[in-house]
Amino acid sequence: MSDLKIEDLSDQSPTVKTLQTAMEKATGQQVPIVNVLKPTRKSGVSVRPIELVLAGGQAVTFLVRQGGDVYRVQINGKDFPLTGDITLSPEKYQKQSFDLAMKQIAESIRTGQAAFDKKKTTAKVVIPPAKDDKGRTIPKNTTQMLKQVMAEEAEIDAVITQKTEQRDTMKLQLEQKQAQAPLPAPAM
Repeated sequence: MSDLKIEDLSDQSPTVKTLQTAMEKATGQQVPIVNVLKPTRKSGVSVRPIELVLAGGQAVTFLVRQGGDVYRVQINGKDFPLTGDITLSPEKYQKQSFDLAMKQIAESIRTGQAAFDKKKTTAKVVIPPAKDDKGRTIPKNTTQMLKQVMAEEAEIDAVITQKTEQRDTMKLQLEQKQAQAPLPAPAM
């Protein structure tokens, strides 16, 4: 018995390529992205998701059991009820049932494309708040901005005072060194 082993599936395996070409033929769209995800256990059964991303942006996920039976199909993350049977195993493969299931999936994708595009265009982009050089969020309230500027001014004033004191002590040390050092004799 040479049933399909889900561990051997990859995006380049002939079984996945067959699924990809059938989806392209049924929907009339290219399938540029094929993801064969890691096997998981659902209800005690090993399952390998095969995700096909269509050119229109919609994603179809086939959940394949050991042996090649597709027991669930998801379109854009939502379960899709099938009346046909999809089997990827060469021994159990029935072309008529497989084609019927692909036709149903393609019809659902075509009818839902307009709604999918509309939802995609209305999706809001969240712009992260601006941050200052210390990684803090810049306040939008003018009172908070004024307080922040005053705090930064106080920090700068403290640094200026410290550097001025440091400069004065270095000048004093320089004057002391010059007073201790003998003056060189003028050259004639």
